[in-house]
Amino acid sequence: MASADHSNLYKYNSNQGQQRRNERRIQQQDVRRQKRDQLISSKRLRYHINSHNEQCYDNDRVQNLARDLLKHSSQRIDILKQLATAFTHHDDFISTFLSVDNALQALIGILTQCDSELQQHAAWCITNICAGNHQQTLQVTRLAAPYCITYLSGQNLAMQDQCAWAIGNIAGDSQECRQLLVKQGVIKPLVTLLNATSENVIQSAAFALSNFTREEDIYFKEMIDCGILRYLLDRLRFNKDGSISLALLPDILQILHHIAARNEYDHVLLSSDIVKPILKIIHYITEIRNYQIKIITPAIRIIGNLAGGSDEFITLILQESTILQDLTYWISRSTHSHIAKEIFWLLSNLLGGNPEILPVTCILNHGNDLIKEAIKRLSWADEVGVEAAVLIRNYINFGQEYVQRLIDFNGLEALIGNLKSASVEKALLFLDIFQIILTTIPHGKHLLDQLNIREELDLLSYREDESLTKCANRLIDEYFASDINP
Repeated sequence: MASADHSNLYKYNSNQGQQRRNERRIQQQDVRRQKRDQLISSKRLRYHINSHNEQCYDNDRVQNLARDLLKHSSQRIDILKQLATAFTHHDDFISTFLSVDNALQALIGILTQCDSELQQHAAWCITNICAGNHQQTLQVTRLAAPYCITYLSGQNLAMQDQCAWAIGNIAGDSQECRQLLVKQGVIKPLVTLLNATSENVIQSAAFALSNFTREEDIYFKEMIDCGILRYLLDRLRFNKDGSISLALLPDILQILHHIAARNEYDHVLLSSDIVKPILKIIHYITEIRNYQIKIITPAIRIIGNLAGGSDEFITLILQESTILQDLTYWISRSTHSHIAKEIFWLLSNLLGGNPEILPVTCILNHGNDLIKEAIKRLSWADEVGVEAAVLIRNYINFGQEYVQRLIDFNGLEALIGNLKSASVEKALLFLDIFQIILTTIPHGKHLLDQLNIREELDLLSYREDESLTKCANRLIDEYFASDINP
């Protein structure tokens, strides 16, 4: 028999199952935070369209522009445009500008003047400076942040947009910068901007807020207290013509994804009826064949997080008839391996709920293609193969019928064929699956014998991981020790 510590992963118990899904939910969130910059950059430059882009910049020119900015000439708007463009080319140009005496102070001075056009271009420069390195960002933050935060609550939409963007870059820099912003009261005005009339303003505010969810920090409660869920869900509503703004979705969904990863907010999310709009977006993106990975990734992760929480979420998710069809489409068509991983994780959470009260039969009876996709990916390295194994384990735990389906899908051959090369975590999951097979169907031992499992289990004895060798030896001792010719 497999070790007690591991076998509890496939034996259903309501409290144990909930705890397991919550633990995996937190672990997955930590991994995703480390990888999210691959999809959505924590800092974003803003470019001028068809303005100065063809001109050449060097340190001397940037230095001269900085000095010209001090002269209060009538050309300051053009100077600011050129500086904002230069800052998009290289961090060195930002350092050159900051090295000119009083240049930064002059820029902040323009930001506080009454000329709205000058203010906007000064904020643009600050936005691009704060897309630079940590020291550059911190230097500007200490002077500019209070003014940028103040303008969030103003009436000038262009300044709201630009200052929210600048704050997003500051927040994306470091915990130190985020703490400086929060101490100055940035969260409430940013949340309020999600209800703005301008889509640009909403997008910049959402980008900034998404950067405050970059770590365990802790700003979620203040966001929720400020009504962020209501505003976010409003942005997930479809127009009368059946369309929706795709530009807003990546950052909106990222925020929801990180909130949904924390089980202390399950009751708030449940009361907000979050499941239907997210599933509708997944279905919409699937139907229009729009391969926006920045949208589908967080959307699937939100549903996976919710499925890892309350059993009520699982019921709501499985009430939507299109979900399995949509997931099958994405797992079979997407070239991004993380999509398969997220879908397997979502499905294993759905199958990890209470089988007596949840409508899991739709997965069991209509999810054959998804299980076949999981079998195909058992050989995949890293997390994809692990999540595929977790899904298969949860699937066959529903009884003899589903073990037989795994056999019919050639799942045993895939498991045994990949056991030797599997990582420790994946190999332990494979052993869990063998344990279920041996205890669920009368001819399980005979089937495994035919595939030379004893030989494969013996090889595990040479692995360095003690837990793995113990699990393998226990299976041998209980089921295969008396075999002379396995």
